[in-house]
Amino acid sequence: MADGRSELYKLLTSQALGVISRVGADGAPQSAVVGFTPRPHLDNGRLKLVIGPSKGSRKAANIAADHRVSFVVFDEHKRHTVQIEGSARLIDPRDLGEYRQLIIDRNPVSATYIDKPDQIYIEITPNWMRYSDVSVFPWEISEEHL
Repeated sequence: MADGRSELYKLLTSQALGVISRVGADGAPQSAVVGFTPRPHLDNGRLKLVIGPSKGSRKAANIAADHRVSFVVFDEHKRHTVQIEGSARLIDPRDLGEYRQLIIDRNPVSATYIDKPDQIYIEITPNWMRYSDVSVFPWEISEEHL
């Protein structure tokens, strides 16, 4: 996925919103549009994503109960997609320092919320990724199991 990974990262950095999906406590699927921050080249080149929901959100409760998530980003103009499956973990507030500037640079409005007691941050580590260019036929797809 060497070339696909480059295109995947370009897509992630060009978009501000994605859709996170999890299974709720009742077993029903739940999805939410979220702002996200990609973290490149960490942990031996493994991409990570950071989201910042409130403590009381369904996202936070569902991830606390089951760390498995999926995440999708779509650029409707170029018709490129990224699909990610992976695991999520709560970032310890004491470890937020390394994330803080990335999050604020990506979305300056987040500076208003970053230190609020109700705000939490979750890191998503992919274990499977697929980049698709659906503007061509047949679709160009590159996939990677991590």
